[in-house]
Amino acid sequence: MKPNTKILLCLAAITLFSIIFLGWILFTQRMSAIRSIRNAGDPVSLLDLKPKPVSPEKNAAIYLSRIVDDAGKLYQKIHPYAHTDDFSWRTGLNETQIKKIEEGFAAYPRVNEMLEMASQCTELVRPFDYTLTSTKFSESLQQQVQASREFARVGDCYARYLASIGRSDEAAKIYLRQLRLTQLQERDPLILSLLVNNACLAIAEHGLNGLLQTSTLTEETHQAIEAELQKHKPLDGLVGVLKTERAFGIDSLRGIYGNFMFLGSTNYLEILKQQIQMGGKPHFETSKIEPPIAVGFADLIQPALNASRETANRSEANTRCLRILNAVVASGTRSETVDIGSLGLPREILMDPYSGNPLLLKLLPNGWTVYSVGKDGIDNGGQLKRLQDIGFGPPEEME
Repeated sequence: MKPNTKILLCLAAITLFSIIFLGWILFTQRMSAIRSIRNAGDPVSLLDLKPKPVSPEKNAAIYLSRIVDDAGKLYQKIHPYAHTDDFSWRTGLNETQIKKIEEGFAAYPRVNEMLEMASQCTELVRPFDYTLTSTKFSESLQQQVQASREFARVGDCYARYLASIGRSDEAAKIYLRQLRLTQLQERDPLILSLLVNNACLAIAEHGLNGLLQTSTLTEETHQAIEAELQKHKPLDGLVGVLKTERAFGIDSLRGIYGNFMFLGSTNYLEILKQQIQMGGKPHFETSKIEPPIAVGFADLIQPALNASRETANRSEANTRCLRILNAVVASGTRSETVDIGSLGLPREILMDPYSGNPLLLKLLPNGWTVYSVGKDGIDNGGQLKRLQDIGFGPPEEME
């Protein structure tokens, strides 16, 4: 054998050994990280996410599953009349639009009935198959959570109808029903669910803003709005979602790379670990934390992680702003110098999750604007269009 050939064979053997040794190190690091997660009592696979069975009468999914098709058909029938671009909370729907919406709900009477029954449940356990591959599971989840958005839209149409015929307090109850449903839907796994559920929450909160700014609601309704909003803390729900996303990611990596190794697996787990440790802290705290450099699979999921945290912060800001708005309107004041600290709300509710300073309140000729400075930290004077600031104002100021 020629000397050059021996050298090449030696180099090849060294290279192969190095690859195997590196693979073994990465594999043991990854398995050690997964063991730590499991030992902490957190899920490391889709199967770990499977909830315990609940009795049917307590499970909102039983009632919602009965109206998926009807709700879709109903929304197609009524949305051209209730969700028109020129809808105004001050003038409401016209007689033709009101009649069409009444016809729609008369054709699908079970929709409101089942939504109400679902909202009174204490659990939401959907019939997911947790033995599916990560890709198939994701597809199944998407179908289920998109139906939730349809339910929220149907409720929005019905609330607009009720407000248009002078039944504003009943309209508020429809939005409170939607808030209860979003609380149940927080049990759904993965970032996808969080993003859709926060969209459903936004529909209800924007509807309540429209009512608060343009209607006279009873004291009982104001109290019910505050009582329901107290239960909603979007940032607190972020940790649970990230833990389910991590379990989903581990299963995804197994499906792609088997149980051997790949260069980005440990990095992915490090990034998720940091995100989970950051917990439900507001933006003004977490923005100071330097994240690890993302590579490979972690780099692909980083935008989704950023979107989930930004969505949670925005929803947190909106919920706090709406509680302030409800308290101000309930007080009946029209003073331009209202001290939000005098409204009887907890101190943390008055804080802007983006700046750490008090949320801002201003009186306009056509209503109130309560807002956060948003991610850029700049006070744009309550400009809510295109999310320059975040919060609620007179409906026409937000379009």
